[in-house]
Amino acid sequence: MRILFFTLVFTFSLFASTLNPNTGRGFAKNEIDVLVSLTDCTGAGFSTETFRDLVEDAADDYWNAVPTADLKLNVKGITNIDITGQSHSDILNSGLVANNTILAGCNETFSSSTTLGGAVMKCNGDNCQAVLIINAGSESAMPDQDRNTQIAVIAHELGHAIGLGHTEISHNLMYYSVSGKTQTWLGQDDIDGVTYLYPYDEPALGCDFLPILGAMGTIQDNSNDDNDNFPGGFMASALFGVLLAGLAFNSRKLFKLFV
Repeated sequence: MRILFFTLVFTFSLFASTLNPNTGRGFAKNEIDVLVSLTDCTGAGFSTETFRDLVEDAADDYWNAVPTADLKLNVKGITNIDITGQSHSDILNSGLVANNTILAGCNETFSSSTTLGGAVMKCNGDNCQAVLIINAGSESAMPDQDRNTQIAVIAHELGHAIGLGHTEISHNLMYYSVSGKTQTWLGQDDIDGVTYLYPYDEPALGCDFLPILGAMGTIQDNSNDDNDNFPGGFMASALFGVLLAGLAFNSRKLFKLFV
């Protein structure tokens, strides 16, 4: 029963952190390059050079600052890759983005002016790339945000780019709705999620068997463009799986006692 109790506590502390089901556990390497596309960000309210600075601040102030995660986002300079008019999938399928790289840029391909940005990650084995795009359309709401909020929005999309999905708990950066978002810090779910993806050491027993129970695989967050709500039923299925594991463990103990 002691082991089951530990499992339940561990589960509740981790399960609210969601992972992108399309990519498994994120980038294979813990040091990831971030390049900025040579595209016009005027519609988003800043120059391309300023966008590069915002991306660096988002990386350093948020994900690079988590002491329990062995992650380093290396924000490089502006590259000559032009993503004007291209969607996330267009860019990822073009071969323009090198392995172990996140390409960040601006364009006007978003269908809704209320969508501030989006990020998509793609992996083929250990070879992963991601694309982060900020809405620079003529009606984009990004220029209406102050600098700190713009950095938070970019940090949210960087979270998707490194393999995190959404969380259902509102006081976290990766909360599924960023409409009118004012949070400019990481919550515990954010920290737990990035620590799971990029640990200093190999996961403990509890972390190893979570995917076997199907807990992580139940998450559905396919778009990563912050238009969809967080899916329900996740905690219930995860808890059910853990209870079954505990019952099986205790049944084996009883069997040994009576044989």
